[in-house]
Amino acid sequence: MPTVVTERSLFEEVGGFDEQQLFGEFHDLCLRLALKGEVVVVREPLCSVRVHGEHYSSDRTANHAGWFRLYQKMAATTDDPGLRAYCVRMQADESLNLARAQADKGEYRTAWTTLGRALSFSWRYPHWWWGAFRGVIRRCIANAVAALRHGHSSK
Repeated sequence: MPTVVTERSLFEEVGGFDEQQLFGEFHDLCLRLALKGEVVVVREPLCSVRVHGEHYSSDRTANHAGWFRLYQKMAATTDDPGLRAYCVRMQADESLNLARAQADKGEYRTAWTTLGRALSFSWRYPHWWWGAFRGVIRRCIANAVAALRHGHSSK
């Protein structure tokens, strides 16, 4: 677990923690701080995190939605074309992760909506198309076929 020490004025300048950012909020803060000033790395551990079954980050759908939001926000924030391109690509990857998590929960319509909304910035990445097919579309089709079979067998 990283630890960050910053001057209060810099923390306030970047707006502190974004309470709308439910997952990745620490990374969001660090990225906004890094865009404003120099960074120094201290390699020694300064804190630890206890992991348990009721850990907040166990909600994979919300986790991926949070990371998606983070990359979307950073793409809009940075003036650096390379960083913006990286953020858009990561946004595309997180859209796949989010749609897969939604499909895993049986939220197929929501997964389709996520893919549809991601098309505008993801279409140029061949791995996105393969991931959409392999991770989401195939699951949705298999579920529809299973539902049809179940419907026929119960009549």
